[in-house]
Amino acid sequence: KEEASYVQTLESYILSGKFSNEEIPEDLVKLIISQYSGKKNIILEKILLKLNLKNQNLEYLFEVCTTNKLYWAFIYLKMLSSSEADFLKPLLALHAELKTREANKKTNFLLEELDVKKKSCEEGSGFIGYTMLWYIDLCFSNEKFPKRVVEDDSIKIDPNWDKIICYIINWLLVEQDKFSNLKDLANVDLTCLLKVLLRLFVEPQLRRVIVNPPKDFASEFVPKSYIELIAKLEKTVIALDAEKKKEHQYLNAFYKFFAQAGAQEGIIVSGELVTDAVKALSEVTHEKKDEAVNKKEYEEIMLKLLQNVKLGDGQLAKLTSAFTSSAYNEVLIYLREAKKDYIKCFETYLLSRDPAIKIRIFSWLNAVHKKLKEDDIGYKELKAIIHEKFEFLLKVDIKKTTELIDVWFQHQHEEVIQKLSKEPKLQLNYVQRVLNDKDAEIQKVMKDQETNSLDTDEYKRYYRLLELNLGLLCNLEPDLVEQEIKKKKYYPTPLCLEMCKKKGNMPAVAYLLKQTGDYSQSISVYLEIMGKLSTQILDISKIYYLDKNIKEYNKLFLNAIKACKKNASASGNSETDHELWFVLLDHLYAIILKLYAMKPSVSESDPVESKKETKVDDPSTTMQKKTETLFNKCIRDLLSTMMKFVSFPTILTGVTQKHGELEIENFKEMFTSMLFSYFYQEKILETATKIIGSSIVTQFQSLSKFRARAYPVPESVCSKCDLKIESKYHADMIFFPCGHIYHSKCVKSKATCFACTYKETKANSLDQLIKKTKGKKDDEDAKGGEDKKSAEDEKSDKPEEGEEQNKPPVKRQKEDYARKMLVYERTKVKSFPLAMKETQSIKVSIKQSFPSHN
Repeated sequence: KEEASYVQTLESYILSGKFSNEEIPEDLVKLIISQYSGKKNIILEKILLKLNLKNQNLEYLFEVCTTNKLYWAFIYLKMLSSSEADFLKPLLALHAELKTREANKKTNFLLEELDVKKKSCEEGSGFIGYTMLWYIDLCFSNEKFPKRVVEDDSIKIDPNWDKIICYIINWLLVEQDKFSNLKDLANVDLTCLLKVLLRLFVEPQLRRVIVNPPKDFASEFVPKSYIELIAKLEKTVIALDAEKKKEHQYLNAFYKFFAQAGAQEGIIVSGELVTDAVKALSEVTHEKKDEAVNKKEYEEIMLKLLQNVKLGDGQLAKLTSAFTSSAYNEVLIYLREAKKDYIKCFETYLLSRDPAIKIRIFSWLNAVHKKLKEDDIGYKELKAIIHEKFEFLLKVDIKKTTELIDVWFQHQHEEVIQKLSKEPKLQLNYVQRVLNDKDAEIQKVMKDQETNSLDTDEYKRYYRLLELNLGLLCNLEPDLVEQEIKKKKYYPTPLCLEMCKKKGNMPAVAYLLKQTGDYSQSISVYLEIMGKLSTQILDISKIYYLDKNIKEYNKLFLNAIKACKKNASASGNSETDHELWFVLLDHLYAIILKLYAMKPSVSESDPVESKKETKVDDPSTTMQKKTETLFNKCIRDLLSTMMKFVSFPTILTGVTQKHGELEIENFKEMFTSMLFSYFYQEKILETATKIIGSSIVTQFQSLSKFRARAYPVPESVCSKCDLKIESKYHADMIFFPCGHIYHSKCVKSKATCFACTYKETKANSLDQLIKKTKGKKDDEDAKGGEDKKSAEDEKSDKPEEGEEQNKPPVKRQKEDYARKMLVYERTKVKSFPLAMKETQSIKVSIKQSFPSHN
């Protein structure tokens, strides 16, 4: 009783993992086994899994596990062994138990019946089968069981893990009753078995083992190949499918497994089996809810398998026939390409309903172009059908089609354009794509033609292309013509003007006339368009398009103003300049008159009743408000712009003479503002004239005094060489008004005095030096303070001691005189003609700024 109580107390500690890393005495282990063996096998197995049994008597423990059917503990003990062959013993034991349970007719266990009690589940053969599959998967993962951190122990099974894999594969292929051990596991769960075995092919480390198995086995053991594994698995699945009457359900599962395994790198499979697998997978029906996903998955599997094997002509023909009516277009294309039937491949791409497959035709054609030679029959046939199906390719992708033509037809775009004559929209899109791609080249060709006047073949080709594009735009997208011409400035203007006139695209015609300098004609065209558009704006039946028409009218009006401004800047005839402005103004007045004529009059007898009848949301009221706002704004913008180019009296005279009797609202405020602006400008001009006149008189008086002033010559010493001028002849000396005298040979330029120029240059250099020194002092004063700065400045201004005394008296007197004259000259105008010239230029600029001033 004491031992039982002791073991029962330890149970909770052991199951919680307290002794997982501790070495337990052998006597204690035997005591625990004796207390639980045969009574509580489940608890005993859990206790053994939680103990560190590395240094225990393994033979004794093997016997206990076998007797009590503790298979999980048995697996744990076998993993403690150092022999690779010992890893098979759990499989052998589990397989024997599986056979025993099947013999005892306990084979009614199914995975779907897991709702029964755990004890009944564990008594079924299925439990043993799943345990075997789990153990095989565990060995493939190279992991120990149970997973726990043990000091100085690795979680890996064994350094010779690859040999263990070979032992397991050989055991799976051991035949009993004409079938291998694979059938017993397939009977348990074929899907689970295939999933475990697929790891051998998909995972790189496992695939390395089956492709290149180790050769240094201790005994005469010979590892089986993966080819034999696939063959026996196929035989097992066929037998199982026939036995359980699953209508190829198991076989299709095997073919999917085979396709995934055979698609891996380094795996060699037979072409016959590949043909059967791919053909069978193409006939698999999928559930509607997952049909798209499953089809895509199957197509990828089949493509990878086919790309990993080389099929014969007969096998290719068989598969091509099977896939002709299937939904797997990419597989069919691959098979036809393998047969070098490029025409059928091309047709398959175009007939596909999947846009993702259709778009791949371009990459496929580029790959084929690199693969084939121009002399090949297949290349010529494919080129011919591409030429024939241009319009279909353009509908798929215009950009890629353009690039394709560059590759296959060496820039033969004109043929494509001609073939698209029946599809104008498609033709326009293609032409614009070509122009965008060749933009830099076209620009260079057009510039060269303009410079050299040579009509080269390249120029003619691009000219035709531009002409076609412009014609198509005028027909299909007339609103984009002007934008296209602005964007691509290399369009020949005569071509554009002729085409737009022919097609009736008047906004573009007006813009082109403005660009050519024919502003009068351009404004006439603008007014013609604006007149038609204003009629639509004032039409109550077309109120639905009112906002669009107002926006278009405003755009045309601004363009017309730009034309008037350019004409005013370029024209030398002021009458013509004024005439264009007033033509535009007359157009607006005419529209305003129509607008006010349409305005409903308020009843004088009963204004209150009239207000009740007028609805806020009435369409005519809405149109009236919007149109009034538009045209009043246009007149205001026009008059404010005219003020910059036409004098106010001229504007006022023109308006009063033609429209003086008209009573138009909001005009009083507009003209008052213009009048105020005019008087303000007049005042500025008057003030500027007075200032300039006063300045000219003062300068003239100063110049007269300066001219009449006498200058004494201090002594006859040359101001440059400091030598005495002894000559009595006037021609040997030069005298300047500043008082300096020179030898004739000492003066190179008689326009300026050498001494004054030198002193001015020296003074400028001294100013720069003072500024530079002052800048350095400022940096130092920022640290030292304001007092130090002022002291240093005063010290720097004083001349050094003895500097003035060391200079000769004559030289010092000359420098003083030169300094005084320099100060005087800086405050006066050097010559009267220069002052008059400056005055004249000021008058001209004032006259240009204020043209109305007389």
